[in-house]
Amino acid sequence: MTGTFTGSDIPYLPELLSPRWSWIPSLAFGVLLCVGIAVAARTERGRTLLAAIGGSIGLTLIASYLRYWPFGFVRTNFYLVPLLILLAGIGGVSATRFLLKRVGVLRRRAVTGAPRTVVAVAFVVLIALVVTGVGLSATYEVGSYEQLRDSGSPNGYGYAMGAAVASVKHQAKAGTALVVAGSMAMPGWEYYQYEYSGHATRGGHQIVTDDAEFAVDHGSPAITRLVRRTSPRQVFLYTPLGTSPAEVASDIKAVSAGATCRPVSQTSFTSSGLLILMVCSHR
Repeated sequence: MTGTFTGSDIPYLPELLSPRWSWIPSLAFGVLLCVGIAVAARTERGRTLLAAIGGSIGLTLIASYLRYWPFGFVRTNFYLVPLLILLAGIGGVSATRFLLKRVGVLRRRAVTGAPRTVVAVAFVVLIALVVTGVGLSATYEVGSYEQLRDSGSPNGYGYAMGAAVASVKHQAKAGTALVVAGSMAMPGWEYYQYEYSGHATRGGHQIVTDDAEFAVDHGSPAITRLVRRTSPRQVFLYTPLGTSPAEVASDIKAVSAGATCRPVSQTSFTSSGLLILMVCSHR
């Protein structure tokens, strides 16, 4: 929900705010969402909207428990985003009307011209900040959408991710470890590896979660610990689209720090990422 205010793991996408500051608009959005829920609950149409959102979340939760549908902020649940933004918009309208009333009260209470001027200037600054924020957010979203659309293809990200998982499962054997580095790749890989029931990833050898490491940070020490703990004969290293050569090198170094491992092959999956096969030897 707050992705508009944060940076992207893909280097060529624009970054609106640093993650250090993104919590501020994220908190504001959360407050407006709560206000919108409270306001919507007062009307019949609003309660219908809340029932639709709550029912959808409840159904996806049940379906996820039965392993028929993923739960959370994944692409199959993006249809809820406009409804939640609508609720936040309702909250924003209500909050703006409340502030306008308060400004009117303050202006009526002002006796001299100076306080009235201060109130007017403060109100203009507030409106300017809101308009600027909306404009920056809209520009970011439009730019992100256009770049993603231009880089898309019929065999898009999800299809290629499934193909990468299928490739690993068909090549894997006993003594195989898996490393998926980068937060962009983790949800998709976990879905296709352990939840997806399609034909493409149904066969082959399943790598259990104890022999897999999903690392948010490239070159994470957790990668080295996995290799030392499992002593694998081969390691599949997957990095998502947009990973820099330096980050890939740090992942390879982290694998090699746990055992004597060397890359023997690599496969690029269009619109998805890079799969590297490393062979390891142990003393």
